[in-house]
Amino acid sequence: MKKVLIIEENKTMGQMMSFYLEEMEYHVDWYVNGESALHKLTHYKPDIIIFNLILPDLNRHELIIEIQKHYQGPMIIISNKRNTSDVVQALEAGVDDFLYVPFNMRELKARIEAVLRRGMTNMVSPLPGSNHQTTQLEKKKGTVYLDNQLITLTDLEFKLLCFFRKNPNRVISRETLIRHLNYERKREQSINQLIFNLRKKIERNPKLPNRITTVRGIGYQWNDLSF
Repeated sequence: MKKVLIIEENKTMGQMMSFYLEEMEYHVDWYVNGESALHKLTHYKPDIIIFNLILPDLNRHELIIEIQKHYQGPMIIISNKRNTSDVVQALEAGVDDFLYVPFNMRELKARIEAVLRRGMTNMVSPLPGSNHQTTQLEKKKGTVYLDNQLITLTDLEFKLLCFFRKNPNRVISRETLIRHLNYERKREQSINQLIFNLRKKIERNPKLPNRITTVRGIGYQWNDLSF
């Protein structure tokens, strides 16, 4: 039985999601604030977390950071307002999917199943220099080995790395990366930040990268060289 942790201040919404998912044979733990849910995560590991962007005690940035200290599984956010920037920032921080209120419970179930399915099927081969044959994407986070050290990536970083490795020594425009990441609203500045974050994790010297290099005026190139 899959375990779902819900963080939702609105009691009507929380009860609706809990009752429906329990009928669908999920084990559900529901909390009305972030602090209670975080305490639960210190000794309990759900398969997926669903939470509202607006909570009474923690803002979305604080909550995501604190969750990630204890939990590396997938997350779905619920947004009461159609504020694109809030949703994009949450997705960039590592959240996997989102739903705008109001939504159908069947859609909620479908999105949960899709996110869990992606987490179980995505695979990545090791970076050169690793002794590991394959690395399993563990739900929300992707993991790779570099010099025998485990490196954890956000979902977007992992997706970007896989795309680069499938296109070695090829100059890829920022527009192509935007389309691949399925982020129609992602600005060039956000792509640049994502590249910067990935470099910090996989480059020996992020200030002088030799794996992901910038092609001025065009985009980036993945240089398929061993470390």
